[in-house]
Amino acid sequence: MNVCVLVRTLVLGLSLVLTVCVARSPYQAVLQHSRIRGRQQGPNVCAMQQLKGTDKKYFTNCKQWYHRKICGKPTVITYECCPGYERIPGEKGCPAALPLVNIYNTLGAVGASTTQMYSDRAKLREEIEGPGSFTFFAPSNEAWAALPTEILDALVSNVNIELLNALHYHMVNRRLTSEELRHGSSFASMYQDFHVHIHHYSNGIVTVNCARLIKPDQHATNGIVHVVDRVITAISNNVHTLIDIDDDLETLRTAMAAAGLTAMLENEGQYTIFAPTNEAFEKIPQETLNRILGDPVALRDLLNYHILKHMQCAESIVSGTPMETLQGTMLEVGCDGDQMTLNGKAIITKKDQLGTNGVIHYINELLIPDSAKVLLELAEGSSVATATRLFVEAGLTPHLTGSEALTMLAPLDDAFKGNDFVRQRDTMTPDRRKLMTNHLLKEQLSSKSLYHGQELETLGGLKLRVFVYRNNLCIENACIAAHDKTGRYATMFTVDKVLTPPMGTVMDVLKADDRFSLLVGAVQTAGMTELLNQQGALTFFAPTNDAFNALSPTELNRLMRNRQELAGVLRYHLGEGMLVSGGVGSHTRLQPLQGEKLELGMRNYTVYVNKVPVADADLMATNGVVHGVNSIIKPLPPKVEREQADGPAAPLRSAASSRVRARWTTDHQGPFSTTHTVNTGPGAGSGPDSDDLFQKVVRSRSSRTMNQSQCSQQYTVYLQSFISRPCVRMFSSLKLRVGEVLLPGDEFSFDTADRLSLTEAVKAEKVVCGPGLRRSGDRLLVCKSGVLRHKEPNMFWMDSQQRRYVPAKGESIIGIVTVKSGDVFKVDFGGSEQASLSYLAFEGATKRNRPNVQVGDLVFAQFVLANKDMEPELVCVDSSGRANGMGVFGGGGLLFSVSLGLVRRFEPPQTEILTDLQQLFPCELVVGMNGRLWVKSSTVQQTLVISNLLQSCDTMTAQQRQQLFRRVAQGAL
Repeated sequence: MNVCVLVRTLVLGLSLVLTVCVARSPYQAVLQHSRIRGRQQGPNVCAMQQLKGTDKKYFTNCKQWYHRKICGKPTVITYECCPGYERIPGEKGCPAALPLVNIYNTLGAVGASTTQMYSDRAKLREEIEGPGSFTFFAPSNEAWAALPTEILDALVSNVNIELLNALHYHMVNRRLTSEELRHGSSFASMYQDFHVHIHHYSNGIVTVNCARLIKPDQHATNGIVHVVDRVITAISNNVHTLIDIDDDLETLRTAMAAAGLTAMLENEGQYTIFAPTNEAFEKIPQETLNRILGDPVALRDLLNYHILKHMQCAESIVSGTPMETLQGTMLEVGCDGDQMTLNGKAIITKKDQLGTNGVIHYINELLIPDSAKVLLELAEGSSVATATRLFVEAGLTPHLTGSEALTMLAPLDDAFKGNDFVRQRDTMTPDRRKLMTNHLLKEQLSSKSLYHGQELETLGGLKLRVFVYRNNLCIENACIAAHDKTGRYATMFTVDKVLTPPMGTVMDVLKADDRFSLLVGAVQTAGMTELLNQQGALTFFAPTNDAFNALSPTELNRLMRNRQELAGVLRYHLGEGMLVSGGVGSHTRLQPLQGEKLELGMRNYTVYVNKVPVADADLMATNGVVHGVNSIIKPLPPKVEREQADGPAAPLRSAASSRVRARWTTDHQGPFSTTHTVNTGPGAGSGPDSDDLFQKVVRSRSSRTMNQSQCSQQYTVYLQSFISRPCVRMFSSLKLRVGEVLLPGDEFSFDTADRLSLTEAVKAEKVVCGPGLRRSGDRLLVCKSGVLRHKEPNMFWMDSQQRRYVPAKGESIIGIVTVKSGDVFKVDFGGSEQASLSYLAFEGATKRNRPNVQVGDLVFAQFVLANKDMEPELVCVDSSGRANGMGVFGGGGLLFSVSLGLVRRFEPPQTEILTDLQQLFPCELVVGMNGRLWVKSSTVQQTLVISNLLQSCDTMTAQQRQQLFRRVAQGAL
């Protein structure tokens, strides 16, 4: 029984501890973060962020710490004693706790001496020095100084009664710590029980009547003091009354009554109202205003768009934050310095007009939500200005401004670049008018309700098809490029292309375009006309005349005479299903009518199929889509996966080795019927067929006395030596040429003429090819001029003066951060494209603890992904998650570039240059394999000398370099 009681007691105690930990207030969480950031300065030190040029200070949270900005303005870090502690001369940090005194004396110790003085004048001193337990929201000295003179004079006159009442309104007759100041709570003050209203926001800011607590939790013997940044006044009216008595809100008052929102604003709640002034309503065109005021649904949406579901004081905003309105959509509430902003605009003229059930902020511009707009208004001010102009020129304005249920497909402005619409903007032909009419669908739709194969009818009577892909949602060739804009009666889909309605079958599309005249003849010769005319869904990568003309006359004639082979070629260009360019993502595959799957990808807004670029995409047909290509598409060579280093070796087979074949014709061997063969058995690519080799072993003299098992073992030994010997010869040939100048076209071949005996043991050598060398079958080709270099044990590369860097997995580089986009940084490393660097790719980085990386920073990083078909990817940690020297560079230092050949001479064991340099000038040096060096020495002069020396080494011999270093050491700078 006692054991059970003990267990239950422990569980209850643990539950209470967990509850306390979870229930920690946002302010306490931010205070704890400030303590962590300030602990290097000593015990009980808090890091504060102070707005430059002002006295405003904030306890720092994780996001603000890394951004170093509040309300878009830069901050500086200051260190102060955390609440309740003070410094001791000669000691680090704030080791001493403040002595507990009464509230009156505490006011003088926490920077509220003006409140202390007015407490004396109002005869309040005796009360706050005596017994009791009070909470005093004490205005700071700056808060009293900010009061208008006439208000301050009125407070201190009238035998100090008004001043005493004002101070009593700042007091609550009980002790309330920051933990007890919960969001939305209110407490009766000591002035006629008028309530003070508390808001405790998720970012750690606490307000009382919208005044921010700047020094909370200053304990006293008879209570607690919270220093606030303004003098607060008693509240007796609700927000409806505030609107009702202000003549500047007369139009808003009338609109509220017409929409039936008066009762809601009189009830209890926590509303934030962005109240448009009369001036704001006058800025709206009278026609638009009359339409909205005369439409109860649009008017209610308009007004609800100005009301937030919760109370938001101006002091609680430190950065742009999306907030939900009563209308259901989001409104971005932010700040820019001292100004409060809405959707990025500083349109708030008066802040924090507090009522008992909410707060009002005055704005001088009316906010019209999409749900109160007609189509023409949805399109205004967006990135579809060209399309809007064309709709108007086509005479479609009545549809765009009426109450008809429609969906508009609005192409982006970039979709019209180079288009006839722009070149001949003054001519609206009937065909162009019909095309614009077909961009309007007959019903109001949502993109979320569309499905694959759905047909949509346009105002022009045309049927458009919907295609759903993994990465896109398309209507014919135009894919949706932004979120829907849902208006009062209609919806706008922003699309990436001008719509190309289908005009006939695939065969009709080819016949109508002179670029495909040779293809049309080939289709007819191959007997495929009916296939391209019948109903279905095909994707045709159609070779243009240029593609056929690129063939030699012999090849072309041979192809045209062989109907079966020609049909095989064309069927390899025909894919099953409809695939428009917008549906192509990375590593998209499409099954052709004959042959292996086609590999598609998108690079620089161009579609590639089997590495052949599409010259003209998305020629729409009723039974498919045509993409023009200027080359005949051929199968890609099969991909041979390398054996895993830690995996088991593939067993040798005594039977015929398996082969992987990729072919796109039948058994005919013509100019297009190339067959790629990759042997996956043990003797692949090393000599004669393994079946013949096995039979030779069986017929050999030494095998006549062996059984089948012994023969197979002997075959394995022979085969291993057969494979290994050419590798040894290759390795030896390369080592003999190290140091020689080689030119593109030079090659090293596997010599299979020399065989080993069945009893000779051979150790196979693995050759690692670096930059400038490429293996092609049994040959090693030199593809870049330079000097052949070797690094133990088995790496070879071509050393040249090249400066263009090609990324390689595992190499470390120095990059420059150019863009911050969401969770990813773009880094320039000197290649043909930029690399991506995730904010999580730093040591210790989490979603809450982000690294402080800014545009322009230098980073030392390593490639984890380097593929010509994919965007390079960098990380600043090693395989164990440690930085290991990688990350953002500190201040100072100099960045400069050298050739890639010189950089490789800095790699161990070839470090003579760096050894000589360190003896000459001690310095910090970071070497990037992309040809960038960063150096920092004790003085700027030495740093410049080191950079000049290293750049000079690029064209010097070892002897010349040593002579130069000796001269510098002797003082000849």
